[in-house]
Amino acid sequence: MDDSSANLEISSEPIQQQLSKNQKRRLSKQRQRVESATIAPTVVESNISAKSKISPETTETLTILAASNVLSASTTLSLTSATAIERAAATLNFDRLTTKPRSSVTVVEGQRMASNDEYFLVCPEGELCLLDTQGNKHRSLKRTFNVSDICWSAYLKQFLILSDEHLYSFDMTRETALMIEISQFARYMDECTCYDNIFMVVSDFGGSIIEMWDMTKNWQSIKRYKPPISRKEGQGICSIRFSSSGAHLGVTLTEPRIVKAYFQIRNWQDMIVLHTVEQPFYEGYCNHYMLALPNDEFLVYKYSQKKLSFFHSNGQQKQTIQYAKGVCSVSLVPNDKNCLAIQTSRPDQLHFYDL
Repeated sequence: MDDSSANLEISSEPIQQQLSKNQKRRLSKQRQRVESATIAPTVVESNISAKSKISPETTETLTILAASNVLSASTTLSLTSATAIERAAATLNFDRLTTKPRSSVTVVEGQRMASNDEYFLVCPEGELCLLDTQGNKHRSLKRTFNVSDICWSAYLKQFLILSDEHLYSFDMTRETALMIEISQFARYMDECTCYDNIFMVVSDFGGSIIEMWDMTKNWQSIKRYKPPISRKEGQGICSIRFSSSGAHLGVTLTEPRIVKAYFQIRNWQDMIVLHTVEQPFYEGYCNHYMLALPNDEFLVYKYSQKKLSFFHSNGQQKQTIQYAKGVCSVSLVPNDKNCLAIQTSRPDQLHFYDL
């Protein structure tokens, strides 16, 4: 067994919570990778062009590169969306989530979702769909890969879609809307987030390593944090999200052995933990998710559960809401109506609220 597999701890106890198909696939793949170090090749559609490949030698090093100022001098694109988000801050009324949604549409087996200042990108089974805040479909593409996570890059003006081992970009203004940005990651990739020219991804099964990439340098890997900096022994990283201003990094983790879960606010440049809040524990890895809110605040939720927790930028809990249905994914379009979309399962629907 290699060193990376030694970092993975899979509970032998049965997982009692409802898991998405994506999460069941992850758990199965984690067990397979503990037993075998080989990675099955991923088949990519021929009409999707690959821009670059990252060799295993590049990513095998566990050395954390020297800290440097990697944010680009040109932050205009990111600040445009950030400004729109901050304008929404004063008027968001999350109590409206306890009322009937303005509208709802069916999204069959959709799991992950992201948004810019105009559209939601959702991923029902076998598709990528661009929806407006009324639920109208503006673009739809077939997909043959699993979606692990999605984030919007204001720097590139594109959605970035993370699969198991590839990173895709989605740009509806291009003739080829879907393209591969990084092909054949050397390690299993899970959650991602970005701000300005910085892209972060949780790599290695079990959520143990956080990698930082610079988009201005043709997708160059610039830092790699491993335990105990990325997480403590026995913990697994569930999700990561840049705060709305890019000042901090939100991180959710679970620690199954002692039946605990955590929400953390960190300094993104060195992973120093600034605030930690213990959360209700739910069995398994990769089940606690986040949404970055205006004013560097966060919404934290657990897949298939109804509880939505809102946190101030200092880590203090602001509000808790009991939603009517199990939550799969949440995203916000910071327009004049501040449209929040909540994706649920059983039934598989996307619900729209004007906050």
